[in-house]
Amino acid sequence: ARNNWLVETLCIEPQHRVLELGYGPGYAIAQVASRISTGIVVGIDHSETMYHAASARNATLIAAGKVDLILGGLDALKTLPAGFDRVFSANVLQFVPDRVVVLRQLFALLRPGGLVATGYQPRHPGAKDEDALRFGEQLLAEMAAAGFEILRLECGPRSSVLTICALGERPR
Repeated sequence: ARNNWLVETLCIEPQHRVLELGYGPGYAIAQVASRISTGIVVGIDHSETMYHAASARNATLIAAGKVDLILGGLDALKTLPAGFDRVFSANVLQFVPDRVVVLRQLFALLRPGGLVATGYQPRHPGAKDEDALRFGEQLLAEMAAAGFEILRLECGPRSSVLTICALGERPR
């Protein structure tokens, strides 16, 4: 449910180039790929296990040239060409020590008018809705520091704790 909702927030169009950070087993990659026709979905994940799982799940889409999966950490961002329309992640950025640096890299990869969306659902013991909202507000401040505008925080599905999505747009 969280991935479905997050993909909905992206307003993907058939020609979009989309980047997912931390694609895991590849569920959201497949959802995004089903919405594009002339675009492409690129994913980066540092886990070899997830790379193999996502590659198997999306083998047909990879063979068709609609999906490109990269095995690597956030350093792989430096190897990507700019021109993405959408960048998203789910429960990834909380593990990044200097999010503003990564958000600036994402900003540089986006086309003007491009959108970054990062979902978060706290999973630590005793997690509360307030934890999600607090982290979301922190993400919005960091997005602003990285140059994003038209910032907003959306609340999504709950499964014990609220899921949030922080969204920011690269100015046109």
